[in-house]
Amino acid sequence: MRHVTYYAPVSHLTKPWRRLVAIDLVTRREWGAREPRGSYSRLSSTKGVKVHYTGGQISPGIVNDHAKCVALVKSIQNQHMDGNGWIDVGYSLLVCPHRKVFEGRGLNHLPAANGAGLNSGHYAVLGLVGSSGLTKPTDDILNGILDAIEYLRDKGGAGKEIKGHRDGYATSCLPLDTTEVLTRRGWTNLVDVAVDDEIASWSMDSSIVTFDRAVSVVEPYEAKTMIIDGFETTPDHNWVTYGQRAWAVGCSCGFEGSPTSIRAHGREGRRRGENHETLFEKRWKFVRADRLGQDFVYPRAVHSSMPGLEMTDDQIRLMVWLQGDGHFMKESRGATSSVYGVEWHLRKPRKITRLTALLRSLEIPFRQNPKSDGTVSIRVYGDDARAHVIPLLPAKRFHWGLLDMSPSQAETFLEELMHVDGCEAGSYYSSAEEVNLDVVQAIAILNGRSAVLEERLVRLRSGKENSQWRGLTSTFEEGRATRVGCLTTVNGTLVIRQHGRAAVIGNCPGEPLYAWIKQGAPRPGIGPVGPPEPHPSFSGRVLEYPPVMSGEDVRTWQAQMDKRGWDIDVDGLYGPGSRDVCRTFQQEKDLPVTGTVDRVTWNATWEEPIS
Repeated sequence: MRHVTYYAPVSHLTKPWRRLVAIDLVTRREWGAREPRGSYSRLSSTKGVKVHYTGGQISPGIVNDHAKCVALVKSIQNQHMDGNGWIDVGYSLLVCPHRKVFEGRGLNHLPAANGAGLNSGHYAVLGLVGSSGLTKPTDDILNGILDAIEYLRDKGGAGKEIKGHRDGYATSCLPLDTTEVLTRRGWTNLVDVAVDDEIASWSMDSSIVTFDRAVSVVEPYEAKTMIIDGFETTPDHNWVTYGQRAWAVGCSCGFEGSPTSIRAHGREGRRRGENHETLFEKRWKFVRADRLGQDFVYPRAVHSSMPGLEMTDDQIRLMVWLQGDGHFMKESRGATSSVYGVEWHLRKPRKITRLTALLRSLEIPFRQNPKSDGTVSIRVYGDDARAHVIPLLPAKRFHWGLLDMSPSQAETFLEELMHVDGCEAGSYYSSAEEVNLDVVQAIAILNGRSAVLEERLVRLRSGKENSQWRGLTSTFEEGRATRVGCLTTVNGTLVIRQHGRAAVIGNCPGEPLYAWIKQGAPRPGIGPVGPPEPHPSFSGRVLEYPPVMSGEDVRTWQAQMDKRGWDIDVDGLYGPGSRDVCRTFQQEKDLPVTGTVDRVTWNATWEEPIS
């Protein structure tokens, strides 16, 4: 590997002097690149650089083992050449967590990673971060990306722009109007999820659900969707599956690497007449929606490892009875009322027998009296009710704190539901309270029971469908154009619900890296790395001329354009002068040149200009 030193302009200095800049460039020969299968197209200059992430799972272990970085770069090249059919790896340069820059297609060569029709506008630089595992770029990755950008500017004719891949093509997302996400505060509409929310996320490595804060939230935009088994996503959204083919984990000769590199190693060895046997393991992975085959498996429920509630199994059972058939007895005195007991009116002998046995097991005194209507009244009074029954469920509704049940407690809870407000033969639970249905479904899904919400009941599935659903009869349908958005989580997955049906699905990858780009790609230590500062929301009114439009939204847009250095009158009147500025700005930003300030142009107005 070589340490290249040269003079290059430094974009983050306030004066246009030049300083000595170094880049750790790993040449193609040094990292063992395959020869391209054809000739590159010439690229003499560009508008700038697009920064990419892998969109897959990156082991955090590469931070401490550079050999794994080399293996990962090789596997990316193999995937691009063998899987995508490209002549070579699609990126111009690739950057690892050790601030080393791998030579891909290199200088003055057309990349393939920006998308059809977009490659001639920008070089492509990949940062080795993914949608799970290593999701947040380290300072060395960020510095390495900036080293690569300055190298491309100085030696390859790259322009000043720094953009993300999604600035050319939309990122993987979910429809806002039908998608709910499981958070600590319950099933939450995707559009209402905030960065501070704790999101249910499942690790494909440990098979454990954790509640972690969302790394970031993707700003909503319009996109076309597709529908798979009733679940709606954008075509490039990641699904969690182990698909039709097992995961290559090694070779009988001891070779290790990515699945692609293992298969390539085996093929090359067998061509030489050597005995190489690829070792397989079924392992969860991410696959784009538009690349799924009909025969695939995706999780409809998962197994969690929650800490457990400070309740015995019998207390959990009694809590279910309190919610289902229990009633608080209240007495009114003046303007206040107080609960003096709990009562159950039961008719079925099996229910009477089960509840009284439960109260005796918990050593809670009760009174049992027959009623003239054929029911039996079971009552717990005074301190016994206030100390041992009411605290189990003070609002007499299930709440989201119950998600902390341990797996064994959840099993007890779901079993007891069938005896109170459920049907054991039909395996469903019913309630008039929406929150009860939501909580029950969530507890089931987090504890290996696929559950579907249908109007006023939750159907619990059993057998093979406890933890996953085989898509042998999967249906693939064209979706619609709608507003979409997404989140980024540490594990790269979300527990979602659409139309009462739940699944574990991939999330939007690369958001931390994209947030850094949107801030102007500052050197670590010079500026904050995180979500960009919020800007005024688009009012929904498109600004256009003629006629002259006026209003506070016009003045706000004009003021921001003036702040960015544009020669514009901040008078609150959108006339021909504002229209002409808008057209020039749209042309500079590669937006449709309409002269109207729509949502896209409005949002672009607050993007940090790249100096």
